[in-house]
Parts: sequence; structure tokens; C-alpha cells
Amino acid sequence: MDRINGMKKLVASTTLKSVGWNATLLDGDVAESLAALKRQPGGDILKYGVSQLDRTLLCAGLVDEYHLSIVPTRVGHGKRAFEDVGSISLDLAGTHRFDNGVVTLTYVPR
Repeated sequence: MDRINGMKKLVASTTLKSVGWNATLLDGDVAESLAALKRQPGGDILKYGVSQLDRTLLCAGLVDEYHLSIVPTRVGHGKRAFEDVGSISLDLAGTHRFDNGVVTLTYVPR
């Protein structure tokens, strides 16, 4: 937990005016801000969950790879990962199976 607490976090929001928890609110053009950040030296930029930001990042060419986890639980509803993106082509780059039955698939955009 200390590692997560210590990590720099970026928040893209159309409603928030301020954030806490070692976070910075991205204002203005989110794709432009993230493209500039991506050009800087350093580690990977990770994004968790499914949101409207996915479409923005994909359309701006800012996604290097997707890690999609399949959890063998039926919940009946939820957001679809690529619902508003249109047609995209992905290549499978790797798989990882966990002992609990979860499978993570790694894809890269073509």
C-alpha cells in the first residue's frame, strides 16, 4: 500500500476542481498533457478501469498496450472496454494465467 500511496497520480475529470492522495488534476487538453508527459523520461503510465478517457487516449495514439483481465465472475452489467471507440485492430502480445482462474491478456494496437 505504501508503494501505491507514494506513486504520482494523474486525474482526468470534467467535474472535479481539486484532488488529493498525491494526485494532480489534468486540466485543458488531456491528450496533449499526457502526450507531453509520455515524451518525458521515466516509467510507464498506467490507467486502470474503463472510462471515456479510453477513447481519447486511443484516438490520440497514446496507448502502447492493453492489459485486459478476464475474471470468471458474472455480474450482469458494466461498462464495455471499447464501446465508443469504433473499429480498432489489436495484436495479442502475451497471456498470463493466475492460479485463481483470472487470465490477463496483453494486446498492442496495430
